[in-house]
Amino acid sequence: MSIALPMANDAPRCIPRVVLMRGLVLSIVLLCAWGHSSAFGQQPQPKAGTPSAGEIGHKLANPLSDTWAIFGQNDLLLFRGDLALNDTKTGVRMIFQPIIPLPLYGEGDKRWMLVSRPQIPILWDLPVPRFIDDFRHVSFLGDLRVPLLIKPPTGQLLFALGPDILIPTANKREFSNQQWGLGPGLVGGYMTKTFVAAYFLQYYWGIGGWNEPDKPDANFGSLLYFFQLSLPNAWAIGTGPVITYDHTLPKGNRWNVPVGPTVAKTVLLGKLPVKFELSAYYSVKHEDLFGQRWQFSLDIIPVIPSLVTRPLLGGAKQAASDDGRGR
Repeated sequence: MSIALPMANDAPRCIPRVVLMRGLVLSIVLLCAWGHSSAFGQQPQPKAGTPSAGEIGHKLANPLSDTWAIFGQNDLLLFRGDLALNDTKTGVRMIFQPIIPLPLYGEGDKRWMLVSRPQIPILWDLPVPRFIDDFRHVSFLGDLRVPLLIKPPTGQLLFALGPDILIPTANKREFSNQQWGLGPGLVGGYMTKTFVAAYFLQYYWGIGGWNEPDKPDANFGSLLYFFQLSLPNAWAIGTGPVITYDHTLPKGNRWNVPVGPTVAKTVLLGKLPVKFELSAYYSVKHEDLFGQRWQFSLDIIPVIPSLVTRPLLGGAKQAASDDGRGR
Protein backbone atom coordinates (compact mmCIF):
# COMPACT_ATOMS: atom_id res chain seq x y z
CA MET A 1 0.00 0.00 0.00
CA SER A 2 2.53 2.37 -1.07
CA ILE A 3 2.61 5.36 -3.27
CA ALA A 4 5.07 5.45 -6.16
CA LEU A 5 6.83 8.78 -6.54
CA PRO A 6 8.27 9.41 -10.02
CA MET A 7 11.93 10.48 -9.63
CA ALA A 8 15.32 10.30 -11.47
CA ASN A 9 19.22 10.00 -11.30
CA ASP A 10 22.70 11.15 -12.48
CA ALA A 11 24.71 10.16 -15.55
CA PRO A 12 24.80 6.41 -16.28
CA ARG A 13 26.49 4.61 -13.41
CA CYS A 14 26.46 1.46 -11.34
CA ILE A 15 23.90 0.87 -8.62
CA PRO A 16 24.85 3.25 -5.76
CA ARG A 17 26.84 1.89 -2.84
CA VAL A 18 24.00 2.69 -0.43
CA VAL A 19 21.69 0.43 -2.47
CA LEU A 20 24.13 -2.46 -2.33
CA MET A 21 24.71 -2.09 1.41
CA ARG A 22 21.01 -1.86 2.25
CA GLY A 23 20.27 -4.78 -0.04
CA LEU A 24 22.97 -6.88 1.66
CA VAL A 25 21.66 -6.08 5.14
CA LEU A 26 18.07 -6.83 4.18
CA SER A 27 19.11 -10.09 2.50
CA ILE A 28 20.92 -11.20 5.67
CA VAL A 29 17.82 -10.42 7.74
CA LEU A 30 15.66 -12.43 5.33
CA LEU A 31 18.03 -15.40 5.34
CA CYS A 32 18.19 -15.38 9.15
CA ALA A 33 14.40 -15.39 9.29
CA TRP A 34 14.22 -18.37 6.96
CA GLY A 35 16.98 -20.11 8.86
CA HIS A 36 15.01 -19.75 12.07
CA SER A 37 12.30 -21.96 10.61
CA SER A 38 12.87 -25.66 11.10
CA ALA A 39 13.24 -28.27 8.36
CA PHE A 40 13.55 -25.99 5.34
CA GLY A 41 10.56 -23.78 5.79
CA GLN A 42 8.37 -25.70 8.22
CA GLN A 43 7.27 -23.37 10.97
CA PRO A 44 7.28 -24.13 14.73
CA GLN A 45 3.84 -25.27 15.77
CA PRO A 46 1.95 -22.46 17.58
CA LYS A 47 0.34 -22.99 20.92
CA ALA A 48 -3.27 -24.14 20.94
CA GLY A 49 -5.66 -21.25 20.31
CA THR A 50 -3.07 -19.02 18.64
CA PRO A 51 -2.98 -18.41 14.86
CA SER A 52 -0.27 -20.04 12.78
CA ALA A 53 2.30 -18.08 10.76
CA GLY A 54 0.31 -18.78 7.59
CA GLU A 55 -2.92 -17.49 9.14
CA ILE A 56 -1.18 -14.32 10.32
CA GLY A 57 0.35 -13.77 6.88
CA HIS A 58 -3.06 -14.14 5.27
CA LYS A 59 -4.60 -11.63 7.69
CA LEU A 60 -1.83 -9.14 6.87
CA ALA A 61 -2.80 -9.38 3.20
CA ASN A 62 -6.17 -7.88 4.14
CA PRO A 63 -5.84 -4.05 4.11
CA LEU A 64 -8.69 -3.88 6.66
CA SER A 65 -7.36 -6.51 9.04
CA ASP A 66 -7.61 -6.05 12.81
CA THR A 67 -3.90 -6.99 13.13
CA TRP A 68 -1.53 -4.23 14.25
CA ALA A 69 1.77 -4.18 12.36
CA ILE A 70 4.61 -2.04 11.05
CA PHE A 71 4.89 -2.11 7.26
CA GLY A 72 8.41 -1.33 6.04
CA GLN A 73 8.77 -1.14 2.26
CA ASN A 74 12.29 -0.95 0.76
CA ASP A 75 12.52 -0.18 -2.97
CA LEU A 76 15.20 -0.08 -5.62
CA LEU A 77 13.79 2.12 -8.41
CA LEU A 78 14.96 2.26 -12.02
CA PHE A 79 14.01 5.24 -14.23
CA ARG A 80 14.15 6.06 -17.92
CA GLY A 81 12.85 8.79 -20.19
CA ASP A 82 13.58 11.42 -22.81
CA LEU A 83 15.30 13.73 -20.30
CA ALA A 84 17.77 10.94 -19.50
CA LEU A 85 18.34 10.17 -23.19
CA ASN A 86 16.83 6.75 -22.38
CA ASP A 87 19.66 5.80 -20.04
CA THR A 88 18.68 3.90 -16.89
CA LYS A 89 18.91 5.83 -13.61
CA THR A 90 18.53 4.47 -10.08
CA GLY A 91 17.16 5.58 -6.75
CA VAL A 92 16.21 4.19 -3.34
CA ARG A 93 12.98 4.64 -1.38
CA MET A 94 11.67 3.44 1.96
CA ILE A 95 8.03 3.75 3.00
CA PHE A 96 7.27 3.48 6.72
CA GLN A 97 3.61 2.60 7.29
CA PRO A 98 2.15 1.66 10.68
CA ILE A 99 -1.08 -0.35 10.39
CA ILE A 100 -3.55 0.99 12.98
CA PRO A 101 -6.97 -0.75 13.22
CA LEU A 102 -9.01 0.90 15.98
CA PRO A 103 -12.19 -0.89 17.15
CA LEU A 104 -15.08 1.60 17.19
CA TYR A 105 -18.26 -0.24 18.13
CA GLY A 106 -19.39 -3.82 18.68
CA GLU A 107 -17.33 -6.98 18.60
CA GLY A 108 -16.77 -10.12 16.58
CA ASP A 109 -18.55 -10.22 13.23
CA LYS A 110 -20.53 -7.07 14.12
CA ARG A 111 -17.57 -4.81 14.88
CA TRP A 112 -17.06 -1.43 13.25
CA MET A 113 -13.46 -0.24 12.89
CA LEU A 114 -11.48 2.88 12.07
CA VAL A 115 -8.48 1.77 9.99
CA SER A 116 -5.53 4.07 9.31
CA ARG A 117 -2.29 3.35 7.44
CA PRO A 118 -0.23 6.59 7.51
CA GLN A 119 2.38 6.58 4.73
CA ILE A 120 5.76 8.21 5.45
CA PRO A 121 8.11 8.09 2.40
CA ILE A 122 11.86 8.55 2.88
CA LEU A 123 14.05 8.75 -0.24
CA TRP A 124 17.80 8.56 -0.79
CA ASP A 125 19.98 9.63 -3.69
CA LEU A 126 17.01 10.33 -5.94
CA PRO A 127 17.80 11.94 -9.30
CA VAL A 128 16.17 15.25 -10.19
CA PRO A 129 16.37 16.40 -13.83
CA ARG A 130 17.62 19.96 -14.32
CA PHE A 131 17.88 19.74 -18.11
CA ILE A 132 18.40 17.09 -20.77
CA ASP A 133 20.91 14.55 -19.44
CA ASP A 134 21.64 16.81 -16.46
CA PHE A 135 20.64 15.55 -13.00
CA ARG A 136 21.31 16.30 -9.38
CA HIS A 137 20.79 13.89 -6.46
CA VAL A 138 18.67 14.56 -3.39
CA SER A 139 17.63 12.73 -0.22
CA PHE A 140 14.49 13.88 1.51
CA LEU A 141 11.36 13.17 3.51
CA GLY A 142 8.14 13.12 1.48
CA ASP A 143 4.65 14.39 2.29
CA LEU A 144 2.69 12.41 4.87
CA ARG A 145 -0.58 10.76 3.79
CA VAL A 146 -3.11 9.73 6.43
CA PRO A 147 -6.20 7.72 5.41
CA LEU A 148 -9.00 7.48 8.01
CA LEU A 149 -11.25 4.67 6.80
CA ILE A 150 -14.50 3.54 8.44
CA LYS A 151 -14.99 -0.21 8.03
CA PRO A 152 -18.48 -1.63 8.68
CA PRO A 153 -19.04 -5.36 9.35
CA THR A 154 -19.35 -6.83 5.83
CA GLY A 155 -18.15 -10.41 6.27
CA GLN A 156 -16.01 -11.72 3.41
CA LEU A 157 -16.66 -8.56 1.40
CA LEU A 158 -14.04 -5.89 2.06
CA PHE A 159 -15.27 -2.31 2.21
CA ALA A 160 -14.12 0.88 3.90
CA LEU A 161 -14.55 4.55 3.09
CA GLY A 162 -13.32 7.77 4.64
CA PRO A 163 -11.29 10.96 4.25
CA ASP A 164 -7.65 10.90 3.17
CA ILE A 165 -5.43 13.75 4.40
CA LEU A 166 -2.27 15.06 2.74
CA ILE A 167 0.12 16.77 5.19
CA PRO A 168 3.00 18.84 3.69
CA THR A 169 5.93 17.37 5.64
CA ALA A 170 8.43 17.16 2.75
CA ASN A 171 11.68 19.02 3.31
CA LYS A 172 12.38 19.55 -0.43
CA ARG A 173 10.02 21.85 -2.31
CA GLU A 174 10.46 19.92 -5.59
CA PHE A 175 8.76 16.90 -4.01
CA SER A 176 5.98 18.63 -2.12
CA ASN A 177 2.83 20.38 -3.19
CA GLN A 178 3.54 22.76 -0.30
CA GLN A 179 -0.10 22.59 0.70
CA TRP A 180 -2.55 20.53 2.65
CA GLY A 181 -4.73 18.16 0.70
CA LEU A 182 -7.97 16.27 1.22
CA GLY A 183 -9.77 13.60 -0.72
CA PRO A 184 -11.44 10.20 -0.51
CA GLY A 185 -9.96 6.88 0.54
CA LEU A 186 -11.78 3.73 -0.57
CA VAL A 187 -11.10 0.02 -0.12
CA GLY A 188 -13.09 -2.73 -1.81
CA GLY A 189 -12.52 -6.43 -2.32
CA TYR A 190 -13.27 -10.00 -1.36
CA MET A 191 -11.52 -12.46 0.98
CA THR A 192 -11.72 -16.20 1.67
CA LYS A 193 -9.62 -18.42 3.94
CA THR A 194 -6.89 -18.75 1.30
CA PHE A 195 -7.41 -15.89 -1.17
CA VAL A 196 -7.80 -12.11 -1.03
CA ALA A 197 -8.29 -9.63 -3.87
CA ALA A 198 -8.84 -5.92 -3.29
CA TYR A 199 -8.03 -2.36 -4.27
CA PHE A 200 -7.16 0.76 -2.28
CA LEU A 201 -7.95 4.10 -3.94
CA GLN A 202 -6.53 7.40 -2.65
CA TYR A 203 -7.01 10.83 -4.23
CA TYR A 204 -6.07 14.35 -3.13
CA TRP A 205 -7.03 17.91 -3.99
CA GLY A 206 -5.10 20.85 -2.56
CA ILE A 207 -7.05 22.88 0.01
CA GLY A 208 -4.50 25.46 1.16
CA GLY A 209 -0.87 26.00 2.00
CA TRP A 210 2.08 28.00 0.76
CA ASN A 211 2.58 26.63 -2.76
CA GLU A 212 4.19 29.18 -5.08
CA PRO A 213 2.22 30.85 -7.91
CA ASP A 214 3.91 28.71 -10.58
CA LYS A 215 3.02 25.47 -8.77
CA PRO A 216 -0.54 24.18 -9.40
CA ASP A 217 -2.78 22.94 -6.61
CA ALA A 218 -2.54 19.26 -5.77
CA ASN A 219 -4.67 17.04 -8.00
CA PHE A 220 -3.30 13.49 -7.95
CA GLY A 221 -4.06 9.99 -6.74
CA SER A 222 -3.06 6.35 -6.61
CA LEU A 223 -4.67 2.93 -6.87
CA LEU A 224 -3.17 -0.08 -5.12
CA TYR A 225 -4.53 -3.27 -6.67
CA PHE A 226 -3.56 -6.66 -5.33
CA PHE A 227 -4.38 -10.29 -4.74
CA GLN A 228 -2.73 -12.99 -2.68
CA LEU A 229 -3.09 -16.77 -2.71
CA SER A 230 -1.94 -18.53 0.47
CA LEU A 231 0.17 -21.67 0.04
CA PRO A 232 1.36 -24.37 2.48
CA ASN A 233 4.09 -23.59 5.06
CA ALA A 234 3.14 -19.89 5.29
CA TRP A 235 4.11 -19.07 1.70
CA ALA A 236 2.00 -16.89 -0.59
CA ILE A 237 2.05 -15.58 -4.15
CA GLY A 238 0.25 -12.63 -5.72
CA THR A 239 0.81 -9.05 -6.75
CA GLY A 240 0.48 -5.59 -5.22
CA PRO A 241 1.67 -2.68 -7.40
CA VAL A 242 0.45 0.93 -7.22
CA ILE A 243 -0.92 2.87 -10.21
CA THR A 244 -0.23 6.60 -9.94
CA TYR A 245 -1.88 9.57 -11.69
CA ASP A 246 -1.04 13.30 -11.52
CA HIS A 247 -3.46 15.62 -13.33
CA THR A 248 -1.10 18.61 -13.02
CA LEU A 249 1.51 17.06 -15.36
CA PRO A 250 1.47 17.33 -19.17
CA LYS A 251 -0.29 14.63 -21.16
CA GLY A 252 1.95 11.64 -21.67
CA ASN A 253 3.41 12.06 -18.19
CA ARG A 254 0.38 11.62 -15.93
CA TRP A 255 0.16 7.84 -15.59
CA ASN A 256 2.44 5.11 -14.28
CA VAL A 257 0.96 1.60 -14.42
CA PRO A 258 3.18 -1.20 -13.02
CA VAL A 259 2.56 -4.96 -13.19
CA GLY A 260 4.48 -7.89 -11.74
CA PRO A 261 4.63 -10.72 -9.18
CA THR A 262 5.07 -10.88 -5.41
CA VAL A 263 6.28 -13.83 -3.32
CA ALA A 264 5.68 -13.75 0.44
CA LYS A 265 6.72 -15.81 3.46
CA THR A 266 5.62 -15.39 7.08
CA VAL A 267 7.90 -16.66 9.84
CA LEU A 268 7.95 -16.70 13.63
CA LEU A 269 11.05 -15.07 15.11
CA GLY A 270 10.61 -16.44 18.60
CA LYS A 271 7.09 -15.23 19.40
CA LEU A 272 7.22 -12.36 16.88
CA PRO A 273 5.44 -12.99 13.54
CA VAL A 274 7.17 -11.27 10.61
CA LYS A 275 6.06 -11.29 7.00
CA PHE A 276 8.58 -10.85 4.16
CA GLU A 277 7.57 -9.94 0.63
CA LEU A 278 9.71 -9.81 -2.51
CA SER A 279 8.29 -8.01 -5.57
CA ALA A 280 9.35 -7.00 -9.07
CA TYR A 281 7.17 -4.57 -11.03
CA TYR A 282 7.54 -3.21 -14.58
CA SER A 283 5.61 -0.11 -15.67
CA VAL A 284 3.73 -0.95 -18.88
CA LYS A 285 2.45 2.65 -18.96
CA HIS A 286 4.94 5.30 -17.88
CA GLU A 287 5.93 8.94 -18.15
CA ASP A 288 7.49 9.98 -21.48
CA LEU A 289 9.87 12.63 -20.12
CA PHE A 290 11.13 10.79 -17.06
CA GLY A 291 9.58 8.17 -14.82
CA GLN A 292 9.79 4.83 -13.10
CA ARG A 293 10.27 1.74 -15.27
CA TRP A 294 11.18 -0.95 -12.71
CA GLN A 295 10.61 -1.38 -8.98
CA PHE A 296 12.26 -4.12 -6.92
CA SER A 297 10.89 -4.29 -3.37
CA LEU A 298 11.58 -6.07 -0.11
CA ASP A 299 8.82 -5.54 2.45
CA ILE A 300 9.37 -6.41 6.11
CA ILE A 301 6.18 -6.48 8.20
CA PRO A 302 6.49 -7.33 11.91
CA VAL A 303 3.27 -7.78 13.88
CA ILE A 304 2.96 -5.74 17.08
CA PRO A 305 0.58 -6.16 20.04
CA SER A 306 -2.80 -4.48 19.70
CA LEU A 307 -2.60 -1.15 21.51
CA VAL A 308 -6.39 -0.70 21.64
CA THR A 309 -8.63 -3.74 22.15
CA ARG A 310 -11.86 -2.32 23.61
CA PRO A 311 -14.32 -0.57 21.26
CA LEU A 312 -13.93 3.20 21.62
CA LEU A 313 -17.69 3.79 21.37
CA GLY A 314 -18.84 0.74 23.32
CA GLY A 315 -20.97 -2.13 22.14
CA ALA A 316 -18.84 -4.92 23.65
CA LYS A 317 -20.69 -7.50 25.76
CA GLN A 318 -18.17 -7.36 28.59
CA ALA A 319 -18.91 -3.67 29.04
CA ALA A 320 -22.16 -4.61 30.75
CA SER A 321 -20.33 -6.57 33.44
CA ASP A 322 -17.69 -3.95 34.29
CA ASP A 323 -19.68 -2.85 37.35
CA GLY A 324 -20.07 -6.47 38.60
CA ARG A 325 -23.73 -6.73 37.63
CA GLY A 326 -23.27 -8.19 34.13
CA ARG A 327 -24.98 -11.45 33.23
